[in-house]
Amino acid sequence: MGVYFGFLMSMTTTLLPPKNTKSLRKKSTRAIDAMRQFSRSIGRSLERFLGTDPLGKVKFRCYFQTMATRYALNKNKYLLDPEVEKLESLLQKSSSEDRRDTLILSLALRTGARASELLGLRHADLNSYDGTLFIRGIKGSNDRELPIEPRLFEKLLFYSEDVAKNENLFPIGYHRLRQVWDWYRPVPKKFHSLRHTFAIRLYRKTKDLRLVQVALGHRNITNTMIYADYVYSQQELKKLIL
Repeated sequence: MGVYFGFLMSMTTTLLPPKNTKSLRKKSTRAIDAMRQFSRSIGRSLERFLGTDPLGKVKFRCYFQTMATRYALNKNKYLLDPEVEKLESLLQKSSSEDRRDTLILSLALRTGARASELLGLRHADLNSYDGTLFIRGIKGSNDRELPIEPRLFEKLLFYSEDVAKNENLFPIGYHRLRQVWDWYRPVPKKFHSLRHTFAIRLYRKTKDLRLVQVALGHRNITNTMIYADYVYSQQELKKLIL
């Protein structure tokens, strides 16, 4: 029987500051080891009476093991710093003659919004007083309002003046957006890599997992933990190897 006891501790992770990630990982591992030992002890006792160990197929997984199995980041799923610099340079050079396409890619990089969220942006989502952009969450994500870099926001306001009020800011489809990305991307990585890039850079800068969760619109912080786990693992490996 493939029974799994999920030692997720998602609420605990929400309350703990990111600096305790290493401590939480060790505590989770120790707790799982203790549960395994207890299971084996009970299983041996039951086997004497039943002739079989009903707990033999029970598996225990801690939070970090579950996250690693579900989804794992690697360098092919986000843009490295030199790749970000190259993309920004390409967008800057073409910003005058290709305002729409360079703007939507810049927003993807600066907000971490999904393709469908960007394509659904409207005039009313621009807050010129605060310099923010309202993003409607999809796939069960939360809505959020993110501050935009002043120069980028000015370009967005100027661009929006040429778009009809009853149209989306970027009246194109997903297929066209993919073509735009294929044209400008500095390396052959997916459009979704821009979302991962935003999240990783934000976490590296702030070490605030809750802030990353809000910025991405995640309802469950376990989805956001992949970034903390990845950054942590990379930093620890560098300490060991370098």
